[in-house]
Amino acid sequence: MKARGIVIGCSVTALVIIVVSLIAIVVTWRRMTARIPVQQPVALVDAQTRGFAAMRLSPGDPLVGEILSRNPDLKDVDPNDFLPASILWLAHGEGTAAGHSLVMSVEPRGRMMGFIADVSLWKAGRGGGDHVSRVEHGGEGITSFPGTGIEGHVFVRGNTFVWSSGLDAARRTVDLMNGALAAGETIARYAPDPAPRTLSGAIAQRDGALAGALTFLPGEALDVTAQDTEGIEALSFGIDAQPGDAAAGEIHLHFRDDVPAERRAAVTADLAARIARVAVGGMALQTAPRQEPERGVIDLTATGVSSTGAELKAWLNEAFRWLQRLEAEGV
Repeated sequence: MKARGIVIGCSVTALVIIVVSLIAIVVTWRRMTARIPVQQPVALVDAQTRGFAAMRLSPGDPLVGEILSRNPDLKDVDPNDFLPASILWLAHGEGTAAGHSLVMSVEPRGRMMGFIADVSLWKAGRGGGDHVSRVEHGGEGITSFPGTGIEGHVFVRGNTFVWSSGLDAARRTVDLMNGALAAGETIARYAPDPAPRTLSGAIAQRDGALAGALTFLPGEALDVTAQDTEGIEALSFGIDAQPGDAAAGEIHLHFRDDVPAERRAAVTADLAARIARVAVGGMALQTAPRQEPERGVIDLTATGVSSTGAELKAWLNEAFRWLQRLEAEGV
């Protein structure tokens, strides 16, 4: 009887442990797969931010439908599996500490994706060696891959993936995500309106940030100098995807008060002509400059927008090739 009681007691205990474990697994799974809202760009824009651009995509956006329909490899993809999502570019800091960051957030399944990526980065950092470097800052592990040809520093928080051009920029992005914002007026005040847009943002002229940001775009049409943009205090934009593989919006040029009207008109017209010559995939841009009392405005329309999906696919393929190389090298 005593032995039988021990067996029954152990069985009950084991059953309780199994039930509790299953409940814990279910609760953990529900938490890991729960949706987290995408990162809001304004929350990371402070007085030291020199420029930002935010793209937000939702399952019902015309651009998403066009890209999926025009790429045979993606025709069976359900956009609800990976959207809404947002991508944010930040130029921040001053002097030698200035840098750039890309912040991507995925709402559905983003927490699980982030968890897997974070564990992988942690494991790579723990492995040591010459190919991986990991620095702790503000509760985050910032990882880089010296000697592999992969530039920048990366970290993951929740459903958000961050790449920064340098360690100082990565540390600053961590601080921003922790709520350590520099007090003062921000460039967000230049944004055309607070409503969500497919693509929106603003770039200040401070320290040549505007000219530097424009040179990032493909081709040489926007390789401007500080003299070409003289008199501009900031540039802002708001663009929305439209049905029929198109997009439309406005670019605003905010001038200093002392800039003559003739100079404002000339700079606006020159920049509009340059933008119209930009070539990205099969996308064609049309611009129309005009003047308002407080700023120059460039009306922008784009056709063939979904052709940029091929560029995105090429970038993703390149990222996967780097991952495969790291795995092959045992990083």
